[in-house]
Amino acid sequence: MVEIAVIVPVIERPWAATPFMESWRKATSGRSKVYAVCQLGDADTWKAWIEEGATMIVASGPRYATKVNQGYRATSEPWLLLVGDDVHFHQGWEDAVLEAGRSGAVVSTNDCHRDDLHQLAVHPAFSRSYIELQGANADGPGGLASEEYFHQYVDQEWSYIARTRGELVYAADAVIRHNHPVFGAAMDDHIYQLAESHHDEDYQTALRRLVAWEENRCTSP
Repeated sequence: MVEIAVIVPVIERPWAATPFMESWRKATSGRSKVYAVCQLGDADTWKAWIEEGATMIVASGPRYATKVNQGYRATSEPWLLLVGDDVHFHQGWEDAVLEAGRSGAVVSTNDCHRDDLHQLAVHPAFSRSYIELQGANADGPGGLASEEYFHQYVDQEWSYIARTRGELVYAADAVIRHNHPVFGAAMDDHIYQLAESHHDEDYQTALRRLVAWEENRCTSP
């Protein structure tokens, strides 16, 4: 039974499709399905992910938040896992996510690098009912990722809110290795650089949104 929608926003990296899908196929036990969210104009990337067997979702824009939101709306599985195209799945991750999900609605997976994943869900799995009823971000029920962000600090917002609610749990056995340049695990490229170029504005967005969320939480009856 498919219980997890794997939502992967993709852009201008057609070569990422094969290693991603190969690792997922070796690690899946049939409890997840991959959805690649891609703009139609990115033809080489679109073709590569189709050829590797991903289900395609049309993206209306390049922003990470826009793509994961469209993935959320286009799927129906009870859980959503949000990852980039630069990850490698290890066997047992699905069972580990679903087991951890018994204790919290937001599961932080193990990226093999960071030591603060019990506080920061970089590649999170969300219960769909949590998104629908409470909202993963500061916008309330139905909110997943705020499209005010270009790319960074989206994870800081959903992690802070989930921690405050007591809904964030870390699944050490849900191993999804992150092959990112910051860890020396991949070569830097123009896509990573584009995300980094918006760091300061995304940081200010996170501060503003989370301060407003806290003020509203503290004044609500």
